[in-house]
Amino acid sequence: ISDTNGNLLFYATNYTVYNRHNQMMPHGKDSLQRQNNALIINNGLLTIPDPGNVNRYYIFFIDQYDFTTVWNGFDLNYAIVDMSLDNGFGDIVKVQRHFMNQVTYLTGTRHKNKRDFWFALYQRSPGGNESDSIVIFLVNPSGITHHQYIVDHSAAGEDFPTFSTDGRKLAINEFVDGSHPWFRLYDFDKATGAISNPI
Repeated sequence: ISDTNGNLLFYATNYTVYNRHNQMMPHGKDSLQRQNNALIINNGLLTIPDPGNVNRYYIFFIDQYDFTTVWNGFDLNYAIVDMSLDNGFGDIVKVQRHFMNQVTYLTGTRHKNKRDFWFALYQRSPGGNESDSIVIFLVNPSGITHHQYIVDHSAAGEDFPTFSTDGRKLAINEFVDGSHPWFRLYDFDKATGAISNPI
C-alpha cells in the first residue's frame, strides 16, 4: 500500500510483511498465512487504512485452518500495521485469527463518505447443504462490523466476489471444473452497505 502521494509504505506476501525498503518488519515474518498451507487463496489479501488512526492499517487475509477439507477450511483473519513504529518503517502490533470461518476471496471499495471502507467475501454454509452468504464488512473509526445476506445457492466450487470500479455493483461468480455455471450481479449502496436487485 502507498500513501496519498503514491509513495510505497509497505507490502505483504501471503506469509510475511515487508517495509518500504524491502526488509521484513520486526514482527512481520510468517505473521499472515501459515507456511504449511496446502492451498493459497487468490485475492486472499486486502489492505485497508484505519479510518480512526492515520498511522494504522488493516491487512485482511484468508488462511487455511483445517487441512481435512478442501474448500470449507479457510477463515478470515487480520493483522494491524502501525507505521509510527520502527522509526517510521512500521511493525505488526496485532494478529487476529479465526475472525470468520468458511470464507473465500476478498474485494473492497471506499464508502460513500470517502473516509470509511467496505469489503465483501463469500461464506459457505456450515453444513454445506444450506444456502451460503455474502458478507459485507464496514471498516470505520469504531472498528469492524458486518452484515450477512443469504443467497439462494450452495457453492460447489470457488466463489469470486468482485466490486465494480465505482463500487456501485457487486458480482459473484462461481468457477467449477473449467465452467462458470453460476453468476449473480447486485446493486451496492455505498452509504449503507446494502445489496439489492440481484440479476
